[in-house]
Amino acid sequence: MLGRGLSVIAVASLLCSSALAQPSPSLALALRHYEHKRYVDAAALLFVVEADGKRSAAYRQRAQFWLMKCLYHLKHDVSALGQLRRIVRAAPPSRYRAASGKWLVALARRMPREMVARVARLLPRGDIEQPMLRRVRAQLEALRALPLEPRLLARRKTRALRCAETKRIRTSSLGGTSLGRALIKRLRCR
Repeated sequence: MLGRGLSVIAVASLLCSSALAQPSPSLALALRHYEHKRYVDAAALLFVVEADGKRSAAYRQRAQFWLMKCLYHLKHDVSALGQLRRIVRAAPPSRYRAASGKWLVALARRMPREMVARVARLLPRGDIEQPMLRRVRAQLEALRALPLEPRLLARRKTRALRCAETKRIRTSSLGGTSLGRALIKRLRCR
């Protein structure tokens, strides 16, 4: 339950447009799993919805955002940051781009700030000025102002974190699932 008694499903349905008023059964089930803190089950379903090319872009963006939240709760931070990068860089701007600012700040508390700063710089200034980001605006500005490391050093650190994340996925409950294999493939670290 969120503040004032709103459930995750209620908030998600409020965020969606009239075209998304009836979520697909798999998306609704994934949101129910998320609400009950069964993040592995939710992530597996959301991954399928996100990969489904037959769905509209709005459905896939919604699934992408909730998948990022599941990965964050499962402590797969590098994968969650990758999902955030996809949300922020989406060709038609994602409706969840502004909301991703809060999650960028949360990830900056758990992983190297320089990695998160690269994604924070992709957020347009207009999104940072949104009222929903009032509480984290100063932290986002601080992330954007961080000096970037030389590319080679940043690549080495990123590779080391991706490899550590790959090992964590293999040993977790995601290890033998299709979601785990897909996340490992996206991390590109054998």
